[in-house]
Parts: sequence; C-alpha cells; structure tokens
Amino acid sequence: MLRYKRDFGSEVTLGALVTDREGGAYHNRVAGFDSEWKPTETDMLRLQVLGSATRYPAATAAEFGQPTGELRDFSAEFLYLHDTRNWDYWAWLRDLGDEFRADLGFLPRVDYRLGEVGSGYSWIPDRATWYSTLRAEGMLRHVVDQRATCSTTAPLRPSTTRALCSRTPTRSSTSGARSTTASSSTAPTSNSTTA
Repeated sequence: MLRYKRDFGSEVTLGALVTDREGGAYHNRVAGFDSEWKPTETDMLRLQVLGSATRYPAATAAEFGQPTGELRDFSAEFLYLHDTRNWDYWAWLRDLGDEFRADLGFLPRVDYRLGEVGSGYSWIPDRATWYSTLRAEGMLRHVVDQRATCSTTAPLRPSTTRALCSRTPTRSSTSGARSTTASSSTAPTSNSTTA
C-alpha cells in the first residue's frame, strides 16, 4: 500500500492512494485520489475517487458468486459538512460500481448509488449539569442499485451500511469469505467543536 498526502496551507489537502494485492491467479489493484477543502472554520468539502482492477481464480469466483475475467470499476464519494457548536448539516453522495473491489479494506456491499441529506442540533450546557450533551438529528437517505432496479428512501443513521434492497440480490466484494473494500471514508457524524 502506498499513501501520499499533502497540505496546502490550512484549507486544502490532496492525497493519493495505491494498493496492490496479488497471489497466483489472483490480483486486486486500486488507485485513486482524495481531496479536502475547508473554506471556512465551519465548512468542509471532501472528494474521493478510486478505480480498481481485480481478477479472482476460477474456483474462488465460482464459490463466492463472483464474475470471471478481469473486473474493472470505480468508486466515488462526495461529502459537504457544516459543523458549528450547536448546529450541523450535511450532504453525502456515494457511487460504488458493480465490479469495484478493494480487498485490503472493508465494505459489505457494492453496486449502489446513495444520496443523503441531514441536519442535527446539539444542546451543550455552559455549566455543570446532569448531562454533557443532548442531540437531535434527522436525515433522508435514498439508495438505488446501478441498474436502478431497486431503490429505497429511509431516515437512517449515516453509519448504516446494511443492504437496503433486500428483495433484490446484491453483489458484495470478496476475498475468500470476507467482504472487503479499501475506502475508509464514512458519512458525517457531528463532533461539534467550533462556535
């Protein structure tokens, strides 16, 4: 794995990622970039784009229901977050291709497009009291597979990663018996620190 990251002042960060896992008739190669921009103390925009090339041995592909031949696809993710001491809101977009694989990380599902918006408010006391923080939040999430044959809209926590379209078979990336991906970015959960 090769990871490079560079800061340009305090507002912009650019990075690149390359992973390569090989063995026998198997290989999984992932490459891409990510960036983060903080135009203000309370606003952040993040973008990540990855591409992958994967080939599984015939026996592995047959056992775990994977396509044969070389699989090539991409993953893209965009996040906007506004976060103050009390209020926060966000917009999150994610697109994981049907044949995207990243076997050095973790992700239980591929083959979907996701869009989410949400907002929250945190009550943080100025003096000692019986609670440290109280929080209320709401969000709306829409998920559809790459062929747009299954979709759902549901108010779920951003960290939820289970397959929402259970009536339609979905394809998971796998290496052996373990579903995997290299992307570590997640939807926002507020951690308000600024006024």
